[in-house]
Amino acid sequence: RMILSKSTLLHHVVGAGKAQPLDAKLLTPRGWVRMGDIRPGDQVISQSGTPTIVEAVFPQGEKDIFKVTFSDGSSTESCDEHLWQTHTYRERTYAQRAAKMGKDWDCGKGKVRSLSEIRATLIAPHLGAKNHTVPMVQAVEFDARPVPLDPYLVGALLGDGHIGKKAVSLSSGDPEVFSGLILPEGARVRMNEKEGRCASAHLVGNKAGANPVLNACRDLCLSGLLSHEKFIPEAYKFNGITVRLAVLRGLMDADGWVQGKGRHVCFASASERLVDDVAFLVQSFGGTARKSSKATSFRAGGETRKGRTSYTLTINLPPEVNPFQISRKADAVVPKSRYQPTRYIVAVEPVGKKEAKCIRVADPSHLYVTDDFIVT
Repeated sequence: RMILSKSTLLHHVVGAGKAQPLDAKLLTPRGWVRMGDIRPGDQVISQSGTPTIVEAVFPQGEKDIFKVTFSDGSSTESCDEHLWQTHTYRERTYAQRAAKMGKDWDCGKGKVRSLSEIRATLIAPHLGAKNHTVPMVQAVEFDARPVPLDPYLVGALLGDGHIGKKAVSLSSGDPEVFSGLILPEGARVRMNEKEGRCASAHLVGNKAGANPVLNACRDLCLSGLLSHEKFIPEAYKFNGITVRLAVLRGLMDADGWVQGKGRHVCFASASERLVDDVAFLVQSFGGTARKSSKATSFRAGGETRKGRTSYTLTINLPPEVNPFQISRKADAVVPKSRYQPTRYIVAVEPVGKKEAKCIRVADPSHLYVTDDFIVT
């Protein structure tokens, strides 16, 4: 991005030292690619969630690199001269005032700033507030690809299912979960309902020895996993918006809940990898997900024993994205008109010298998506 000054030198010329390290990840329509592997003509994801072309690449050699950390725990790295689009506390205040008056003030708009400028103004003069926010990515449009099982079914199985080596079943206290299942050809549901217990659905084949659901789970490397080993297969993470949302809803219908009078949504699992995968889905829709953990215990043989760590995500999504499908939970969500997903820069710390590179993208905003779906 270029900003002309009075001199002939362009202060903010792309390529003039603005860079990220070669091991930074850049988002493409097919997944993550290292900055070091990006070439002119490649596609990366822009802030709008759509692909844009890399017009040029500028090797920068070894540079001092800083870790940039955000309020939701996400982070990436760049050099001190790297450019960011940020909105300061003052600019956000003016933007709010302008919106109330139906105006569009230039003083309320964000600006392009170098990391060195951001480092010097991390805290707003007024009330010591966090000063800089960055744009959130819009729902990312990955390349669509075929999947062997319905995505909602996969999400529900990862949440409340048992995917054994010889059988697959799903338990739930919500009958609506079962009515929403779409099975592959040659599979059927055999219900098991006992008084005082959650109903369970055994997913079996129509013919002896043939179970399309189990076979697909084997192909996805999901069969035989214990609860703390579960994960979302790559084919379901890097896929179209419809597929990703269906997976998320299956997981949230199983292990998600609404709290805070409908304004907060949470997800929990014993699998940290699965929790990180859910955070990936949330971030791919322009949301934020803060992870926390706590130790668990259980009683056995008259004594208290240490259980597995439980991981919880606190999720904030754009108002147009409801993470639930079953009505009991979906209807409890209150879409946020205020306090939508936001990322504040909270820390900038030196991490040493690294080989670095700068790119220029064709998108008019000149913004692209890097680690943790951060827009830079």
